[in-house]
Amino acid sequence: MPKRSDFTRIVLTSIVVLVPLLLLFSFVYAQVENDDLAKVRLIIHILDIDQSQKTVDLKIIVCISNFPYNESRVGVWVIGAGDTIIWCNNTGAHMVSTWYYQGESEQTTWLLEGMGEHFPFDSYNLRFEVYDVYFINHNFTLSSEGHQAFFTGSKAYSLKDLWKTDNGLIPIEYIKTEEIAFAIGRSDNALSIAILQFLIPIIGCYYLLGATLMLNPKEKLAERLRIHLSLFVFVPTFLIAIQKFLPYRSSLSFPEFLLVNLIVSNTLFGIFSIFGNQKNSRKQKVTYSRWDLIASNLSLVLFMIIYLFTLFGRINIPASLIFTYIVVPSYICFYFAVMSKEQIKKQILGIAVFIILALIPLIFILISTL
Repeated sequence: MPKRSDFTRIVLTSIVVLVPLLLLFSFVYAQVENDDLAKVRLIIHILDIDQSQKTVDLKIIVCISNFPYNESRVGVWVIGAGDTIIWCNNTGAHMVSTWYYQGESEQTTWLLEGMGEHFPFDSYNLRFEVYDVYFINHNFTLSSEGHQAFFTGSKAYSLKDLWKTDNGLIPIEYIKTEEIAFAIGRSDNALSIAILQFLIPIIGCYYLLGATLMLNPKEKLAERLRIHLSLFVFVPTFLIAIQKFLPYRSSLSFPEFLLVNLIVSNTLFGIFSIFGNQKNSRKQKVTYSRWDLIASNLSLVLFMIIYLFTLFGRINIPASLIFTYIVVPSYICFYFAVMSKEQIKKQILGIAVFIILALIPLIFILISTL
């Protein structure tokens, strides 16, 4: 009769030997099972992109390899940001006991997934999933390589100029067992042009508005108001003119946000310029620097309120940081040019409030990325 210690040793030895064997068997079985799945490869022909509706006109070519059944055709249901069924015809044997199928869709419309509020720093995903038509199940698995998306048709040249490609192909954002997404982003040339066309003129207007602080409202009120009225004419006109160039969005885009805030700031600066032109009850001149500082602080408060209700949690963080802190100094940079040391000392509290308010947009923007 074996001893108890021998029995324990036999059990432990069996566990040590059998457990690795079972794990190896399950791994090999999973590999064989995965190899038995039909491999699907997608080739996307992009004909046009309509950014005003965030849609893409395209054709989809589906290539199926390693399919275990010899059928005349196989149906693939492609969904994601669109929906189409593609019937793939049997083109012959692929390997031993497997067959190859290929099919092409009619021209169809697919949606871009992304946020137009980020314009001109916006980017989108073109997403596809594959299902079996009959069982509505993942009987296919996407191939790990060989997927392509590229521009073709009569608009191919202009599309390549506007949207980013890598050696003529649109980059793949990610690929999973049954899902793939292509990254649609603006080319460096298109981004540079958009910044020059849409953002630089707006930023120039902010600094023109800030420069009015150098004009004494008592002596130069007419000149100040002439600038404010000119901005009132320019900003709405520019806002309307850029609408057809903006992508679809559910809130204000970044240029629209800056323009709306510019109108508000221009109004405040104009009103407080008039206040600075008045005399107090003792028939003394009101220190115009104080009124300008109040206007600057109120403009920053409204800047944060508009940002909070339009772009909070939406806008691209690098863009918002860079362009917000190009705009914010325009509220005050010319203010110090007309102040003496004595005036700065008298307005030290207001200046401190301005500095604190100038930091709050940065806090809002950082919080919106968490």
